[in-house]
Amino acid sequence: MQHETPEFIAVLARLDKLERQNRRLKRAGAVALIAVAAIVLMGQAAPKSRIVEAEKFVLRDAKQRVRARLETDENSSPALHLYDKESNRRVSLYLTEDGEPVMSLRNARGKPQAELGLNADVARFSLRSPKVNGGVTVEVGTEGSGLLMYGPDGLRVGLTDGHVKPFELDFEPDGKPIAVRDWGLEGPALMLFDPQRYSTKIGVTSLLMPDSGETRTTSAASMIMFDKDNKLLWRAP
Repeated sequence: MQHETPEFIAVLARLDKLERQNRRLKRAGAVALIAVAAIVLMGQAAPKSRIVEAEKFVLRDAKQRVRARLETDENSSPALHLYDKESNRRVSLYLTEDGEPVMSLRNARGKPQAELGLNADVARFSLRSPKVNGGVTVEVGTEGSGLLMYGPDGLRVGLTDGHVKPFELDFEPDGKPIAVRDWGLEGPALMLFDPQRYSTKIGVTSLLMPDSGETRTTSAASMIMFDKDNKLLWRAP
């Protein structure tokens, strides 16, 4: 067995030092790799918050047909419109200039046939005839509810269970709803109209007495008939 020389011992010491450095580098590299992987995974798991701003959004299908629009009108009120494959607007959800919500459903010819909305805390639901200017409107407010049935000549039936002021709806050519008749009821009452606008009212009403000029409120058991100019024809009791 050869004796170890000083040079041989020095070589062994350097080799041992290199091995220790190599082990430390491996451990440091493993730690660094784990840290990088953790950062990447955290970045993928964290929710991404993105804000997209625009004045109008247009959704198109695979054939480049417009199927939806999200925009504001001339009054800066937001509106969402949905279109069918023939580019007919079928659904509209919007806020009026006063901030009241409205949802309108249209047929393929563009005529509004159903509408749901709020007007001064009064919920309103309307169904329209697809051909004639007629339909049904139901209103529910804090002081009562009302049911309106009307035809091409106007209001036909009005029914209420309390002190309400419902109105008959009509639509402008562009489909915007407008009130064409406003009538108030003081209590439970039923009103009937014919095409000539003669009417009968059953129930509570405020009636102007022609002989004294006083306004009297009738009971729910009263019946009153009016001519086409809303003048009294007959009443009982």
